[in-house]
Amino acid sequence: MRKIGRNEPCPCGSGLKYKKCCLKKNVIPFSPEQLDEQLIDLSTEMIEYGLKSYKDKINEALTKYGNMYGIGEKTEDKDHFIALSLPWILIHERMIDGQTIYEQFVNEKMDTIEHDTIKKALHNWKDASSSFYEIVSIENKEKNYISIQNVLTEKEHTIQIKGITEENIGNFIVGTLLQAVEADHFLYASIGLPAEMKDWIEEQKNDKNVTGAHMNEHYIRLIASFIQPPIEKVIWEEPIYETVASEFVSKMEAKGTDKEMIEKVVSFWHYYSSKQRPVIRKEAGYIAALDYLLHQGFAKDDSVTQKGLAETYGVSSTTISGHFHKFVAEMEASNEEKV
Repeated sequence: MRKIGRNEPCPCGSGLKYKKCCLKKNVIPFSPEQLDEQLIDLSTEMIEYGLKSYKDKINEALTKYGNMYGIGEKTEDKDHFIALSLPWILIHERMIDGQTIYEQFVNEKMDTIEHDTIKKALHNWKDASSSFYEIVSIENKEKNYISIQNVLTEKEHTIQIKGITEENIGNFIVGTLLQAVEADHFLYASIGLPAEMKDWIEEQKNDKNVTGAHMNEHYIRLIASFIQPPIEKVIWEEPIYETVASEFVSKMEAKGTDKEMIEKVVSFWHYYSSKQRPVIRKEAGYIAALDYLLHQGFAKDDSVTQKGLAETYGVSSTTISGHFHKFVAEMEASNEEKV
């Protein structure tokens, strides 16, 4: 390594002169690439820390969101959902005394880190953006650097990824992006999407009023939407299961119920009916139970009672209660599954 001049920019990427940065602190100067490698190692360490220390809580969160958005048992779908959801859960899900796993990791790790640039980047991971990114250009073929743009905030990032050519420009990458020094990187996993997904992304963005500032709140739902087909294209195990879903949707839409809530319940019904294969003699009992599930399980609305729904749907409260408790039992049983 050549000798660095006192007035040259510090190789660590801080933006300061060498004499006012690493030379003054009497530390070995690292290049931006070396610092990025350290940050990648830290992100891997954070994943291992989370899976070792909080595996049960992570499994519960993955199952909760999988059930909420109807991710079925198809291995490929489930694997994709876990790969994209896990980073979001680590950074954003508050599951340990009001803190995230990322925050727990930083609390334990920060004092052992000496380099200020590493500390700053690690601190900024709290704002990691889980989003869809469009590939806009190739910056440096030798280093495998490309430029990507967050489709919601329009902010551009440099990342390092192999195998990208000019033919890939216009395609998309979805994942949770962590800040680094020279080239940011995706936490744990990312998935590439074809350019044809642009219309779908725009449709979702406009339909759900998703903005860059609130993307993290919608991220799990959006990745579930492209992993799972739209509800109207779902293949049902029995025609009567689809009938229950269709009639439930019609009744909820007539009430002006939030569309996203309806989709959550129908997705769960698809998962439940595919797994349990219930024998249905009277659709109204199941529709009423799904109505109750929407208000109790998803909307947290205690104003809707089993007695009131029994009168509305012409079934007994006992029937609604029986189906509802089977729904809840299925959710609870799923929480015991491991990744």
